[in-house]
This record gives sequence, structure tokens and C-alpha cells, in this order.
Amino acid sequence: YFSIQETKLDAWDNLDGAFVVWKLLNEVGFNYFDPLHKIDSIFDGVFVGSIYPHVSIGEIIYIFINAEYAYLINEFITRITAFFGFYLMASYLIKVEDKENFKIILFATSICFALLPFNPTPFLTISAQPLLIYALLKFYNREQTTVDWLICVIFPFYSSIILGGEVIIIFLAVLNFIFFYKYKNLNLCLISVSIIIFILYILSIYKGL
Repeated sequence: YFSIQETKLDAWDNLDGAFVVWKLLNEVGFNYFDPLHKIDSIFDGVFVGSIYPHVSIGEIIYIFINAEYAYLINEFITRITAFFGFYLMASYLIKVEDKENFKIILFATSICFALLPFNPTPFLTISAQPLLIYALLKFYNREQTTVDWLICVIFPFYSSIILGGEVIIIFLAVLNFIFFYKYKNLNLCLISVSIIIFILYILSIYKGL
């Protein structure tokens, strides 16, 4: 553990150097969005695209806020997103007659999911998947709202295509196939959001291409 005043944070998944890399964002001045910008303080100089291949909201937070507090903010966002995402997804998928007891069980289960030891490196890649699935299922059922569009647009920039994004893309392809097989027509909104997520994922890794 390392402490921030009275707060203690797990170090396990930060032992690969992720936290050190994020700390540089706040302490060393360089152009985060320029893949060919050279960071002279690492070895004999390393290109930004080699260290920060993704454009990530989680990393951008580190640019403006002290690293320790940026870590806490990302953790807070991770836990809140995990809780509400799981709660919304489960309540949307599961229909029961005893709603009162179900809400208690669902609330407790959502808390358990939110307290899982998520790897901080991919940010919301895992913790926000229930929220993304909830939004995509609403697209599948043609019940999407503006909020669902926002969830799908933000997700690629707060997650990692390498550490889970490719599974999301495969899931979208399967979901579109199931809809076509079942209804014998195309869900244009579902197809559109699938293409948008794929394109945004590609744009998010432009520095590493």
C-alpha cells in the first residue's frame, strides 16, 4: 500500500509501472495528443505514442490533477459506474413479481460488483461493461435514448480496446446477427452505434498506430 494522508490504495496492479506513467502526465510537460512528441525524461527520450498509445479520459484527468487525487477520482468513477451499471442492466433484464425483495438483492449484488478489485490500468473497460450492455440492449429493443448514445460514445475513450474492447466489438457483431436472424430485418440504430463505437475505438488509439 501507499498512503495519501489518511487514504490507502492497493498497489498490486500498479506494480507494472502504470501509476508512474500516469504521474508523469502531471509532473512533466509534454503534448499528450502528439504521438511524435519526445519525452526526454524517460531513458534517452521516448515518443508519446509509445508510452500513451490511447487517448483516455482517465489519463487526461492526470494531466490536470495531482496523480494521487486523480487516481482516487478514477477509482470513484469506476465504483459508481460499476454499481449503477450493474443495477440498471440487471433490473432491465430480470423481471420478477416480488419487486421489493428483488430490489434488496439487486442493490446488494450491485454493491458487491462495485467493490470488486478492478485493474485500474484499463479504467472502465470492465467495470462499465454492464452499463454499456444495458445501453446496447436498449438499442437492440429500439428503446434507446440520448443517454444511451452518450454512454456508447464515451465508453471507447474511457476503456482499452486491447484489454477488453475487442470483446465488445465481437459482442456487437453477434448482437446485430441475432437481431437480423430473429426479425429478418436490420436494426439501423444498432448498426449505427456499432460502427460508431468501432470507429471511436480506432480513433482512440491513433497515437499507437
